[in-house]
Amino acid sequence: MNCCGYGAKVVAVLLVWGSAVLVHAGVYKWTDADGRVHFGDRPPASAEAEPIAVVPPASLGSDDSARNPGQSDRIRSFADRLEQERLVREQNRAEQHRIETKAQESCQRLAARLHHMDSISVFYRLDERGERVFLSDAEGDAYRVRMRQRYNDQCGA
Repeated sequence: MNCCGYGAKVVAVLLVWGSAVLVHAGVYKWTDADGRVHFGDRPPASAEAEPIAVVPPASLGSDDSARNPGQSDRIRSFADRLEQERLVREQNRAEQHRIETKAQESCQRLAARLHHMDSISVFYRLDERGERVFLSDAEGDAYRVRMRQRYNDQCGA
């Protein structure tokens, strides 16, 4: 039993022929009365059109690598370099985020310490034996000033 009759074969041949014509259809360039340049697949009746040769783009497939074996190596090398640059950017962003987070935590600790300092009136330090040595009022005030300055320097006002 034949699955395709004579008519189906004719239709198939016409479709193949028609698609070949479409693939090889020309591109035309013309300038209209206002001086604008146009491109189209059919020349206009009202203007003189110039046929343009359209060259299909070269593919990056195996055919090109046979003609130019170094090209695929260059493309691979370029892609590898782009990937390495992307990884470096990501690492830099992660490091910057870590530094910013550490700075924020430090500022939070300093702010808490300044807040605590406002609630106490007497400061002390530990001597070499681990015993408390109380600071005078002037030393305590100077310590508060130093801590506020440190906060302003590290965290802004």
